[in-house]
Amino acid sequence: MGLNPISASDSIVKKYLRYMETTFFINDKDYMKQFKKHISKPEHFAKGPYLDFSDSFELGKSINDLMAEGILSEEFQKLYINEPKLLSRSLYKHQELAIRKITDELNLVVSTGTGSGKTESFLLPIVNHLMKEKDDNNLSAGVRALVVYPMNALANDQMKRMRELFAAYPDITFGAYTGETEKDDVKGKAKYMALNNGQQPLPNEKISRNQMKDSPPQILITNYAMLEYLLLRPQDNVFFHGPHSDKWKYIVLDEAHTYTGATGIEVSMLLRRLKNTLSNNNKIKFILTSATLGDEDDNQEICDFASQLCAGAKFDTESIVRAFRYSYFNSKGSKKYPSEIYLELNNLIEENASLEKYKETITKFDSEFTSKSETVPNFLYDFIVQDNLYYEARRVLVNEPATLRNISNELSIKETELVAFVTVASKAEKDNIMLLDARYHMFVRALEGAYLTLGCHKDLSIIPREKTYVNGQEHKNYKISVCRYCGQIYIEATIEGSFLTQKKENEATEKNNFFMLIDGQNHESTDEDIIDTEEEQIYNLCGKCGKIEKANVLRSQMCHCGQAHVVKVKEPIDKKKTLKKCMSCGLQDTQGSVLRGFYLGQEAAASVIGSSLYEEIPSIHVEVLEQTHHYEDDFFGSLTSSTVSVKDVINKPTAKQLLVFSDSRQEAAYFASYFDFTYNNILRRRLFIEALKEVGEYSDEKGIEIKKAAIRLAALLEQHDIVESEISLKEAWKTILYEISSNDRNSLENLGLVSFEYQGFVAPQIGFYKGEEVQAIQRVLANSFKRDCMFDFPLAKEMLKSDKEYYTYKGLECTMSLTKIDKKNNYCKSWISNKNSNIRINYVEKTTGNNKKEINNFLEGVWQRIFLQQNQFYGGLVAKRPNEYIMDISKFKIRTPFTHKMQWYICDKCGKITVNNIKNICLAYRCEGKLTLCDFENEFANNHYRKQYLELDIFPMKVKEHTAQLSPESAKKYQEMFVKKDINVLSCSTTFEMGVDVGELETVFMKNMPPTPANYAQRAGRAGRRKDSVAYSLTFCRLSSHDLTYFNSPIKMIRGKIYPPKFKTENEKIVKRHINAAILAAFWRANTELFKDVGTFFDDDTYTCLLDFIKNLPELVKDYIEKFVPKEVVKQVKLWIEDLVHEDGILNKEYLVYKNELKELHDLKIEALSKSSAGESMGDYIKRIDFYVEKIKAENILAFLSKKNIIPKYGFPVDTVELVTSFDKGSLATNYTKTSKLRLQRDLMIAISEYAPGSEVIADGDMYTSQYIKRPTGQSKVWHQYDFGICPDKKCGHLNIKRHIAEQKEKYLQDCEICSEKVYKDNTFIIPEYGFIISPKVDKSTTKKPKKTYRGEIFYVGDKEEIIENENKEIKINNTIIKIKSTSNDELVVINTSDFYVCDTCGYAKVDEKFKEEFTNDKAGHKNPYGKPCNTKRLSKRTLGHKFKTDVAYISVRKFLDKEKALAVVYCLLEGISQYLGIERNDISGTLHYNKLDSGNWETNFILFDTVPGGAGHVRRIGEADNIKIERMLKKSLEVVKQCNCGEDSNGDSSCYSCLCNYYNQKHHDIIKRKYAIEFLEELLG
Repeated sequence: MGLNPISASDSIVKKYLRYMETTFFINDKDYMKQFKKHISKPEHFAKGPYLDFSDSFELGKSINDLMAEGILSEEFQKLYINEPKLLSRSLYKHQELAIRKITDELNLVVSTGTGSGKTESFLLPIVNHLMKEKDDNNLSAGVRALVVYPMNALANDQMKRMRELFAAYPDITFGAYTGETEKDDVKGKAKYMALNNGQQPLPNEKISRNQMKDSPPQILITNYAMLEYLLLRPQDNVFFHGPHSDKWKYIVLDEAHTYTGATGIEVSMLLRRLKNTLSNNNKIKFILTSATLGDEDDNQEICDFASQLCAGAKFDTESIVRAFRYSYFNSKGSKKYPSEIYLELNNLIEENASLEKYKETITKFDSEFTSKSETVPNFLYDFIVQDNLYYEARRVLVNEPATLRNISNELSIKETELVAFVTVASKAEKDNIMLLDARYHMFVRALEGAYLTLGCHKDLSIIPREKTYVNGQEHKNYKISVCRYCGQIYIEATIEGSFLTQKKENEATEKNNFFMLIDGQNHESTDEDIIDTEEEQIYNLCGKCGKIEKANVLRSQMCHCGQAHVVKVKEPIDKKKTLKKCMSCGLQDTQGSVLRGFYLGQEAAASVIGSSLYEEIPSIHVEVLEQTHHYEDDFFGSLTSSTVSVKDVINKPTAKQLLVFSDSRQEAAYFASYFDFTYNNILRRRLFIEALKEVGEYSDEKGIEIKKAAIRLAALLEQHDIVESEISLKEAWKTILYEISSNDRNSLENLGLVSFEYQGFVAPQIGFYKGEEVQAIQRVLANSFKRDCMFDFPLAKEMLKSDKEYYTYKGLECTMSLTKIDKKNNYCKSWISNKNSNIRINYVEKTTGNNKKEINNFLEGVWQRIFLQQNQFYGGLVAKRPNEYIMDISKFKIRTPFTHKMQWYICDKCGKITVNNIKNICLAYRCEGKLTLCDFENEFANNHYRKQYLELDIFPMKVKEHTAQLSPESAKKYQEMFVKKDINVLSCSTTFEMGVDVGELETVFMKNMPPTPANYAQRAGRAGRRKDSVAYSLTFCRLSSHDLTYFNSPIKMIRGKIYPPKFKTENEKIVKRHINAAILAAFWRANTELFKDVGTFFDDDTYTCLLDFIKNLPELVKDYIEKFVPKEVVKQVKLWIEDLVHEDGILNKEYLVYKNELKELHDLKIEALSKSSAGESMGDYIKRIDFYVEKIKAENILAFLSKKNIIPKYGFPVDTVELVTSFDKGSLATNYTKTSKLRLQRDLMIAISEYAPGSEVIADGDMYTSQYIKRPTGQSKVWHQYDFGICPDKKCGHLNIKRHIAEQKEKYLQDCEICSEKVYKDNTFIIPEYGFIISPKVDKSTTKKPKKTYRGEIFYVGDKEEIIENENKEIKINNTIIKIKSTSNDELVVINTSDFYVCDTCGYAKVDEKFKEEFTNDKAGHKNPYGKPCNTKRLSKRTLGHKFKTDVAYISVRKFLDKEKALAVVYCLLEGISQYLGIERNDISGTLHYNKLDSGNWETNFILFDTVPGGAGHVRRIGEADNIKIERMLKKSLEVVKQCNCGEDSNGDSSCYSCLCNYYNQKHHDIIKRKYAIEFLEELLG
């Protein structure tokens, strides 16, 4: 039984909308009503499901036919001796064509779609070449074909196929040489047998590196990173310089579309080196394969790409092979059957019925239908090809995908019948031709916020707007957040001048403060129970104009708008980045902010959608076994004959699996933790309900004992494989404690599913309360212990701090005392009120009207005479410390509506529910609402969480990350576990985008819209790999213009234009790394004994020998380098080689770092030995130091050099840095094992934000915090630092930078380079080229979003000495002259916006936004990365920056545009040009720059640039474009902004994520408006 696309899509959307309604509770009925109305429209949030189909591939000749022609060798008969049918089976036509072209000695590009047998297209002709050699008696050892894959996983998949192919043909040898290949034969064989169920390896498979070096295989499989190593390592030279190295014939690159950007440049340079290494390079033929490389209109560009990638090899249009699709179906003579027949046929498929059943069913509808087919797929094929519905469906879908609704309307059938038809047709196959290769596509979009008009005209919108008009008058709009517990409205904003202002820039940098809307209740007093109470200020705010002033200011009126528009707001005086507790209800969040913005967090929304999809994946495989019994007897009193048919329905459980894609490694890592935590949190609550139902059957009316509930819950957690048996009871208690202390609106108690109730003293009266009120008041007062989980329970002593963090605030234990003794101890609460009030005082006051003194006396009586008593029926206080108590949890019991008669009440104001009712007074602090009977069927009918807790399918979910952050070993382990179904969900970046074996998946979830249709096709193609299955792809469209643009036009993503990759090889930094690699390879070939590890490499004698070798480089090596280096940069080679051995060169830099690390560790060891001599226990610590020293010395030299950017680093950008473990004693002991399994490397442009001190990084389920900027080695060495200042001229704004030499009292920096205005220093930025070091503390990742500092805008500075100008022209469009210029090696600077205070001695750094002085004194002191106290107390104010050179395109107009208008144009051009040219949006970026002309006028430059340092050739295409293409780019840009409807009445006086806004330009969201770009482009284009 497969996933039903209609019910699945409906359910996913329904749950998503239900989640939004449940999540965003607004404590204002008017606004809430409007919000519900807005989100009640599914069409606003979802599109689809779309149905897409493609025909089967057209068949060509068979291998027998090609042997008869003499194209293929007769040896193929031996190859397929065990499967002779394969010889006569037709190949696909494109496979046949590929074989012919490769045989004709053409270089080839095979671009034929997913599942098209691309491997056979190149493998069969390679095998044929080897067979022909055998025919000529020339077959010997030595590589003939090198097959390069971008990933080991793909190489491993290929090896499985080769084993099957060559099992009966030992003459051809093959082997995979990757990082996973063992060195010696014994280990190689053991590993092979372990991975292949004990099978012996084939005699012709080389299973170890030694085997391959002794006798190189004829077909060698590897990846490009290993190919680099093979070229570098002297012992591997046998492949290129050995006795059989002149046999090379083919170089195959699979998944060729991945070779774009930096990776494309790297691999292109690698292939240039390889080709020029081989002695017979003139005979080499290149074969590229890809599912997605572009259509026929792009033939020339595909050839250019292939030639550039493959060392200049010749490719022309004859070199391209595309798929031929079978579409020769003839509808003549077809019949029209009732469409409901497919519902019956689909039922038979689900029952796994016999062929006879299918015949019986069809005969009911058509008694004349006949078929000689003997299998169900063949029989269905025969039936469907003569059904008119098939041809009508083809007609509707032939040009583009369509929604099921549109198709069913077009065909006049029901959607359910259409889905049944697709399912049945997908099973139909005959002669290797499938009738329908179908795929479903569903898209869901994010919510963009809630925007309010305040005051007398209350209005709410979910479309972004800054203002609205009421009766022609302008009203200010504010984006709101709400308390996640009580729904109180907050405005996150700042006061600027006399106005309350919201800026998205402040939101991004967390500079906003929090203003709570006061709803007329008394908000003056503070609840003393709240941890970390704060002072607050009340303001009057005009909802019309935004004017704000303190409420205690005596003034007749603060503006002229009128008192009807004025509302009151409250602000905490102590301004914090995160609001931990609500100023209304006083509740707090243990994980993060108490506020919830109406932007659905990407992870939260994706988690809900992902779990909804996960629920829809079938977990049962149904089989129906039918047996027929014939009887002839007198059982019924006379001789009768009868036949009885018996059906047995067998439900076989099957594992659920889901592949989740994210574009970013950090997003994938965070989602893995978030999804795992949130899903399993709901699942725990679901199991808790089940446990209570089971235990509740045997409980009395007072309730269920919590201990018994914990034991049963532990059993269920274990039974359903949620946790291991050893920790099941502890996890059960954690679940219950989380629940009993939860203030979440969606906790089990707040949704009326459980009630935790204190078992009180039975008496006719207690103080002011009589009758039923006696028990109610005791329960209400005892609830004070629930709030901060102040309980003693059986496993309390076993709970670690990490366990306590699950159910308490920061893992801190709170206590209660009768009166507060220590005022500084916020974690001990006072039972009676000291100064202000508390929730107990407030409730007793509301229910009795007594004064505070009388209430305190009453509370003291309850404490002394009930809670403090030691009695088996009541009491319960347990002394934690003198005068500090917690409550014995056994004094509480649980009642549930499933097993107990219960009456619930709901507050008509705050919406809180309770079983405790005294005089209909609400229990919530300071709430003046009244309790009424709660009708759950109406009040909570659509509550998302209540339904989940009651209805969620109980199925375990194990989630893991799979990204480039993991070591290859960890990544491979998780892949294998996923294939074996030991992992349910894999959250991956692009690592699984290609044709990796991920088992038989039917569903894929994309957490964001992929960058291009090519990426989408690859990701969607991971599902539906089984021939008879229909794939389902679900995409969440987050808040970005890219995502929402394609959400509005999904077909452009499903079947959009795919562009060939483009890059340029003359990237200086990458070319340098390949030159370095060539030199090192030559050095090691000449000195093989020196190739070992890092310790050997940096040995003083070895290092001196290397420097001498480089300074006296052999002519042969120089010639080799000049051959493979691109001609554009060959003149600079000599200078680059000299730089390599310079004192400040990259080699010497790393040599000094290595020596210093060893010295520091040596000093630590001496110190530890001294302490040990004095009697301190230091043995383990000393062993760790020795281990680490050995680890540093023994590190693989090639991995080290790659990591340090000395030799090529494939799969990573150009300028990369690491985040590494500190050498602190605790860190060495606990974190090294974890971090050694990671590869935390980032491009510097991203690292100055994501890896900056104070930023948090998630990897493999853990959260790491950066603490240090790694210093250059040696006290005299310093970071590269630059003073900078922005020109104060408002028309200029140029960033002026100057190398930092020393601190200057004078703030003057220099005269502006553009306009000569005096520029003053703003700060100094450090270029953190040595990387960063983490804090010793590592936390488990859950739902907390990793913090990071923010990257500022990118400034164009221009390196006037080194700029290479490619294009410079003027074009005229509609009487307007615009200048187009394209440059290379142009310079830009990006700067982090945060202020850091940095220790120049050890690199320790902390973020401080408030302190603005140049220096600060670190009075508390800090430790260095080695865990020792640092002697330096002075910290210098700094920030982080990165200078980089890349390709730049200027689009200039000779007039001045205000910054806000010009920025709108820049972002519009980026969106439009990237779409028009098929460039991934993240591969290019933009900024503004102004020039002052000689005439004194200003020129506005829209600067677009490649984000890859060094450039990848993307924006160069703008300079190369002719006038027509330039005009089309501008028109496409205009289309981007005109298709949007943001702004009041769609007037464009705003911008949103559907047009110009995205994550990277958040600081400009307030000023960029769609209308500015429309006005500029319409004027330009006329």
